[in-house]
Amino acid sequence: LHGGGDHADTWFSMGGIDENLGLENGSAVNILDNLIARGDIDPCIVVTPGIYDADMTGIPEEVNEYIPESFGKELRDLMVAVESTYSTYAADTTDEGLISSRDHRGMAGLSMGSITTWKSGIAQNLDRISWFANMSAGPSSDAEESAAYIDETIWPAIQNAGDQGYPVNMQLNFNGSMDIALDPHIAAHQRLLDHMEDSDLLTVGENYDFICSDGTHSWPYWQLYLYDLMKVFFR
Repeated sequence: LHGGGDHADTWFSMGGIDENLGLENGSAVNILDNLIARGDIDPCIVVTPGIYDADMTGIPEEVNEYIPESFGKELRDLMVAVESTYSTYAADTTDEGLISSRDHRGMAGLSMGSITTWKSGIAQNLDRISWFANMSAGPSSDAEESAAYIDETIWPAIQNAGDQGYPVNMQLNFNGSMDIALDPHIAAHQRLLDHMEDSDLLTVGENYDFICSDGTHSWPYWQLYLYDLMKVFFR
């Protein structure tokens, strides 16, 4: 998922070249094609939906704030649309078909897309998705709200999914030491670590990790995170 101010095509767009940082914008085509060509990852289907208009024109602020949560239902519809069109591990696109193939489905996002991954993916669709990567954002832009959301929503969702036999295969976090969204993400990370002390649902180094680069809130680092997460997903 893209971030605020971007759109469905941004991950696959090709921008100019920054002489210090490298490729701008998503550049996912080059990254994914080279990973597959070298045999570093297996061929897979990557979908980059738009979660709102890039310029937010005409969207009331209260609606904008609800998008990360309301996308959960659209996400389920999107799975049906994609997996009824392409050959996937789902035997069919019934609830049962999508649930039984959850280990072959991942979700990731940057910035606002990361917030949406927390709120629409982990909080609502653990029965259909088992691999997650959050880049440059906790579940809120506020540190206290991020920590509270982990306690009130994310951890109960992980517990409930575990009780139903839907474990998290990976919850991978990326951020940068100079990223403007680092503090709320760290707050979420710390609360998850606290919960892990009394649980084996997530274990650092096995199905959970937080990786901090020296980066900023920018595409050159999100490209690196994409490269890294693709080598972890489905392995």
